[in-house]
Amino acid sequence: MTTTAGKVAHPVQQPVVAGSRPARPVIAARKRAAGGASRLGAPAELRGKAVFVTVDLEGSAKEPVVNFFGIKEGDAPVVVGFDMGGNKKYKFADDISAKHLKKFTQDLLDGKLTPEFKSAAIPDEPLDGGVTVVVGKNFDAIVKDESKDVLLEVYAPWCGHCKSLEPIYKKLAKRFSKVWSRGGWAAR
Repeated sequence: MTTTAGKVAHPVQQPVVAGSRPARPVIAARKRAAGGASRLGAPAELRGKAVFVTVDLEGSAKEPVVNFFGIKEGDAPVVVGFDMGGNKKYKFADDISAKHLKKFTQDLLDGKLTPEFKSAAIPDEPLDGGVTVVVGKNFDAIVKDESKDVLLEVYAPWCGHCKSLEPIYKKLAKRFSKVWSRGGWAAR
């Protein structure tokens, strides 16, 4: 959400990025002609707890927010929530109304929403040559599990360097399968 010069691209982003406002903004993106979210104000009882931002999907000022949240012009109007502390995005799935927006925002603040990930599906078979396959949807459950020791390689199938390391990680997995780790045998 910053320009190449490091300055915040839009004035409304400064307080959100700088952290002087609540860390859970709710973003409503709309086309100029669309009503919906643009007419909805922040519910009075949630003011000061969440930041409500409307982004016009016409013109170039939209680019930092649209790119960050992966919003497409054809999706408009769309509402997303963001937890800056956990760097998690949440997609609003209901009809846009004051009642649904209020519930979505309260659920965001209460930590009740499921984050939206750009992620492959969780594999049916979690092991590949002794290496546990981690995707965005199971990252927290596996990598942030404090009861286990984890060595993580971020792998891109198109990356030559990643491909060259794959057999090394599989060899390590085989060797470490006989090592006791926090929580049990390493390969389990």
